[in-house]
Amino acid sequence: NFTHDVGFHGWLYSDWRKASVESVKLEFKDFDYAGYPDFAGYLPTEGDEWKKRRGLFLNSLKHCRIQLCPQSIAGVWPYRAWETMCAARVPALICSGDVRPRADEINYDEFMLTIPAEKAHEAGIIIRDFLNSHSDEQLIEMGKKGREAYLRYLDARIWPQLFREMITKHS
Repeated sequence: NFTHDVGFHGWLYSDWRKASVESVKLEFKDFDYAGYPDFAGYLPTEGDEWKKRRGLFLNSLKHCRIQLCPQSIAGVWPYRAWETMCAARVPALICSGDVRPRADEINYDEFMLTIPAEKAHEAGIIIRDFLNSHSDEQLIEMGKKGREAYLRYLDARIWPQLFREMITKHS
């Protein structure tokens, strides 16, 4: 039940974010977009603005084939990538110098489209080509793999268990 090809709801902080959003706007008329001048994480979670933004983003996750997840800071994963994985959707990560958590155990290429930051201005074309070469069924399967990886290796609720596993593995 996808109603949009691409979604992005977030802070337009970095040049990468701005360039990738503008590129996607050029390629997709049905881009589910909401750009904000500030980081929603700074808003009180009991406030109306946070609730509104959160609801719009969750709706975007539900209805979009892929979520644009551009970095704000080089080397730091955008929180939207984690949320997209958790929601069983395909993240389009725009990044430079990222360090992938548990990369020795997680094959990110199975469920994520990665676009180098220096190609942020081509993100729309790259995403269009990616979507044209993947059916909705394939995207759903990729999303499921991303969610499985998130739940198995990244979910904060199981960090104590993950730390025990890592200590055991490396001792």
